[in-house]
Amino acid sequence: MRHIRSARPMIRGHCITDGASDEERAALEKRHLAHRNDFTALKGYYRGFAIDQSAAREFLLSLSMDANDFNAQYYLKQLVVKQGEAFLKWEEFDKLESVLADALVYLPNDVDLQLLLGDLYWAKKDTPRAQAEYKRYLELGGAAERAKKRAKG
Repeated sequence: MRHIRSARPMIRGHCITDGASDEERAALEKRHLAHRNDFTALKGYYRGFAIDQSAAREFLLSLSMDANDFNAQYYLKQLVVKQGEAFLKWEEFDKLESVLADALVYLPNDVDLQLLLGDLYWAKKDTPRAQAEYKRYLELGGAAERAKKRAKG
């Protein structure tokens, strides 16, 4: 039996006072739906197929419902980093660029993803763009030696 009950009874009753606005109630309902979707994504994540993009798509779906879903942000980052390492190794640059573009919508200031973006352009031999991404990585607080060296040229 699946537990997919709506959070609406809780919203109307115990969790939010009767004075809550419709926007607050809608936001909580979206958060509930996003967290429920996270369980689907977690099943895919823990099956161990990081390269299979279905779990990442589910976490992206959760984030489209609630951009502040920290659970989805955490696991999406883990997946993208693992996928990114593999795609770089296999020289699947278009796949990596697509995966990063989707993730950076919800994680725009993530240092690990920023470093991966620099590595992508470095591997593609797009030095000016790689340098710009490495500089952004360093501005965000990253400290990888390769980024420091490559940002200078």
